[in-house]
Amino acid sequence: MSALLEIMSPRLRLRPLATGDRGLYARLYADPTVMRHIARPRPPAEVDAGFRLALDLQGSQAKFPGRWIADLRETGQGIGLLGLIADPGSDTAETGIMLLPEAQRRGLAAEALAVLAGTAFGRGWVRALWARHASTNQAIARVLAGLGFEAEAVGDGDGDCRWRLEAARLLSGRPENQSAGSGSSRSRLATAAPFG
Repeated sequence: MSALLEIMSPRLRLRPLATGDRGLYARLYADPTVMRHIARPRPPAEVDAGFRLALDLQGSQAKFPGRWIADLRETGQGIGLLGLIADPGSDTAETGIMLLPEAQRRGLAAEALAVLAGTAFGRGWVRALWARHASTNQAIARVLAGLGFEAEAVGDGDGDCRWRLEAARLLSGRPENQSAGSGSSRSRLATAAPFG
């Protein structure tokens, strides 16, 4: 697995988590706005331990990195963290995203998840992706639905919602001639420009 692996979208560059990303990681996990639907904000000692563990686990997946940093292509600023965590013994993975408050509500979560999913399917890393979120997080529910994920379980109150996206369903139904602005969830994944 190359440490130089990059995935490009129109506004973002995704790259594997590296040692220089501790500051962004700490900002994300300590920010109450970012963590409001995930868990309590983490104190510095927990952030440091979590970051070290994330780096240790980064190389444990043979096919692909498990944690990705989203940088704005225009400025190079790190704005978020994505997961692509392989399920042991299967060809599926969990995905998810955390964005800094200033990067939220700009369509960047959908763009980042679309290009990561498109790459994971296109390169044969996984045959399906799944995601989960707190039932109170309706913003990510709209993002996942817009990308073609199908709801598997709907949380009640404090419960998690779970979504799934199958590569075979997505790729077999993808019109090859759709434009990027068509609004189709399938075309949003198809238009990703991995490794640009």
